[in-house]
Amino acid sequence: MAANSQQYWPNSEPTRRVNGVNVSSLEDKLDNLTNVVQSLLTKKKSLTQLCGICTTSEHPTDLCPVLNDNSTAHVDAVRNFPGPPQRRYDPFSNTYNPGWKDHLNLNYRDNP
Repeated sequence: MAANSQQYWPNSEPTRRVNGVNVSSLEDKLDNLTNVVQSLLTKKKSLTQLCGICTTSEHPTDLCPVLNDNSTAHVDAVRNFPGPPQRRYDPFSNTYNPGWKDHLNLNYRDNP
């Protein structure tokens, strides 16, 4: 029974520890990683975006001069001229309300 009461069995193999680090291999890996990042950055700069409107590579779509055209000058003149006066259906006015002519109880013709 004394042999079964032991709960923890110590590991017979000692743990392995690495105390020395090969600095040159780490530096090589870091240099390779730096080169990869630099090559990705240069590829990104060399790729130019095509304009979806003009289909040119001179500018991206958000900077297209067609979109930035200042055409609001002639849009302002569209509603610049007064039209016919609009009927105001104001039920609380002191004068005749034109909306009353459409009211069913206030017309003089025969109701069906």
